[in-house]
Amino acid sequence: MFSVLALEIDGEVMRSAVVTLKGLGRYGVSHCYEIKRLAEIDEPPSVNELAMITAQIPNYPQSLVLVTPQAMLTEVPMEKAVLKKSGFFQKKGTLVRESEAFTGYAPEETFNGWEKGRLGEEEGYDSFWVTGCLQSFYLAVKETAEDMGLKLKRIYPAEVCFPVAALYLHKGEKGKKRLVLDVGPEALKAAWLEKGKITDYRTLDLSLPAFVDDPRADEGSGSEINEFLDSLDAKDCQLVLTGSGGREEGVRLFLQERLGLEPYLLSIPLAAQGEQWAGSAFSGAVGAALREFLCPNWNSRNIGISDAQPLVKRYGDKIYLIPAGILLFFFLFFGGHYWFIKYQIKSAAEEMKTLTQERDSIKAAIARVDTAEKEMADLDEKQTFVKTKLLFLKNRIPDYDRLLYTTLAAMKDDAPEDLNFVNIQLLDTDDQYLIAGESLSSTSVHDLALALQQPEWSEFAKVEEIVREDRKEKIEPEGSGEDLTGEEMYEDNFSGLIIGEEEMTIGEEEGVIMGEEGEEIVPEDLPPEEDSEFAEEPDVIGEETGLDDTGETAPKTRVIQVYVFRIRLVMNRELVADLPLKEAGK
Repeated sequence: MFSVLALEIDGEVMRSAVVTLKGLGRYGVSHCYEIKRLAEIDEPPSVNELAMITAQIPNYPQSLVLVTPQAMLTEVPMEKAVLKKSGFFQKKGTLVRESEAFTGYAPEETFNGWEKGRLGEEEGYDSFWVTGCLQSFYLAVKETAEDMGLKLKRIYPAEVCFPVAALYLHKGEKGKKRLVLDVGPEALKAAWLEKGKITDYRTLDLSLPAFVDDPRADEGSGSEINEFLDSLDAKDCQLVLTGSGGREEGVRLFLQERLGLEPYLLSIPLAAQGEQWAGSAFSGAVGAALREFLCPNWNSRNIGISDAQPLVKRYGDKIYLIPAGILLFFFLFFGGHYWFIKYQIKSAAEEMKTLTQERDSIKAAIARVDTAEKEMADLDEKQTFVKTKLLFLKNRIPDYDRLLYTTLAAMKDDAPEDLNFVNIQLLDTDDQYLIAGESLSSTSVHDLALALQQPEWSEFAKVEEIVREDRKEKIEPEGSGEDLTGEEMYEDNFSGLIIGEEEMTIGEEEGVIMGEEGEEIVPEDLPPEEDSEFAEEPDVIGEETGLDDTGETAPKTRVIQVYVFRIRLVMNRELVADLPLKEAGK
């Protein structure tokens, strides 16, 4: 139910309004029409009247509420002790029986509604508003509505409807009460609004417009109207006017002068007609529809008159169906639960499959990343290695060249002739070098160390180690043409040079030295060698001879002593001259 058709009977006219639910607490009003009644004033709406209304509303709602003077409103005080003894469903019956004294109708003849009224007016009593109308009237309206394809929901008295429209459409000033006066052609109704609630209703069955037009026509009516207005207690209130009489200027001026309040005429915006507004006369119909939408509170429908029985009473005579209903309930509940669990399992399986695929893809991606990181680390190591090589070739090679030239020159000039297999190694300190080799005499080793300390470029030379080794060598028989003695045995002096962890070869052929740029240095370019005065013959420990298998004399062997040495040389790098080859290459 998102739209409600509301009809209000007001004397000789009938008004309509369609209220649509737009959202939570938002409503739209449309199709506000007024027709002149065809039936008598106190008769229910006829089929022709409903046809005249619905013909102007395309796709009119099926739900119908009616506001009529035939619905009565009565205030019934009840003792609190009696209310405590009554249950929730018995409370309405108790109130209806108590209202019989005020309405004159027996409870069996009426349909009723109720809501709480003013509380605490009298000690030990609570006040309730009770509505009612004859069952014959209600059923006649219901039958006529069904003939038009409408479903009658409730019938409301006018007193409880117009203040709801004012409560929704007029926000008022914060903290001030509002006095709502509905000026009709036959009655003057009043209601008080405070803190979003309707606190009181008053009704005077006299025509205020008629009195304003001719105050002298009925002096008795004038006194009742003045007495009614005096009882309203309108001090510090906002005055809101509704009803057809509120549009008359004379009525507004009279109330302003009589009550001392500036009246505000309620206007109803029409959602379907753009900027158009409906008059205050439609406030009763709009208020009835808003009550059907539970405005202003959840109990708003209770005061409406309906023939619907409470749920417990409606099915009380079918108690035998309760076990079947319970069984059906459990069947539906557990059946729905089973299918829900099955659906959840299927959804979980599909989700698990998707998550597994995502996990595998993530693992594959992680493996690819690890592989890429490993390859990147290998490339970084290779890059570092290449950079180290480039740095070495750029910065360290000149030092090696300088060391090579300087050491070879020193050894050429100062080293004894019996030195052999000299290796030169640059240490990590960059200014210390290790010279290793062999000699036939320890004296030659010390002489070389002393000679290496003499130049300016040398800080000092220290003999780190001398190890004596005994070696055997063959002696060719006499007349073989060659005598392999000390010098001839070491004719490949300085045949190799180990620098750092790499080897620099001084030519693969005898007498060829490789320079810094890869060029060959011919030994003839170096100063000629001089014979050492202190050259010593190798120490010969003993000789061996004999016959071979053929009976001929076998080659002799002898054991000689060789001294393997290492000398640490610390050089003053600043005083070492550049290579002549470098200068010549410029």
